[in-house]
Amino acid sequence: MNSPVSPAGVVQPQPQELLGAFGVDAAQGQNSRQVERQREKYGWNRLEEAKQHGAGAIFIETCGVWSLARL
Repeated sequence: MNSPVSPAGVVQPQPQELLGAFGVDAAQGQNSRQVERQREKYGWNRLEEAKQHGAGAIFIETCGVWSLARL
């Protein structure tokens, strides 16, 4: 998949790419506890926010804390 590039040259991952990268998929035999741990570890709420904001949103990791930035 091609990710859009902002005017500043920052590649903006699409939400479906992020979900695929993290392997968060309950339909592939993972129990709900495993999925919940992945959601906590990889910031599931941030993924949901990015989906709502669309391509104008990116993640920024600073000292292990993920933030959502609007471009």
